[in-house]
Amino acid sequence: KPEILRTKDVDMTWVVGIRIFVFLMFAYPKKTLILAGVLLAFAVAGGGIIFLSDYLDQRKREAVQIEIFFDLDKCSEEYPLFIGFLNESGSTIEKVSFIVEGKREGYSDTTYRSEYGNYQTDKIIKDGGSHGTCWRVPPLVFGAPESDKGRFPAKDMVWSVTSVYPRFAD
Repeated sequence: KPEILRTKDVDMTWVVGIRIFVFLMFAYPKKTLILAGVLLAFAVAGGGIIFLSDYLDQRKREAVQIEIFFDLDKCSEEYPLFIGFLNESGSTIEKVSFIVEGKREGYSDTTYRSEYGNYQTDKIIKDGGSHGTCWRVPPLVFGAPESDKGRFPAKDMVWSVTSVYPRFAD
């Protein structure tokens, strides 16, 4: 019952607010329109700042390039995936979390996939710097039979890195 009361209180707040605004429009139309214009300007400015901040953060994240490939020359049998990072973001990277996916060539369904947070590195990479290491192959996707490992070996997959979230020092 308290949730129902709270919902009614919120609905009543809007009704009271609208009534006050209508009263002010008739009693003081010029001042009310100026106040509404100022409030609208603040709302637009706030929305613009949030949008710009998100846009700049996204561009910064996109400036971190990642390459991945199956390579037993550089890597071992236990850690056969080479993942390299190139930081061109203009900032120092403190940590990167990402998802690794392997798909059969010519297919859209994922065969191997890591969970978010299972793949991350806290290697500090300065702007313009790079870093690469070898990683384990992620598990088969949830629900896939173990026999798929034999049918679809990791060396034959097309590997990609998705959902990249770098944490920057500044």
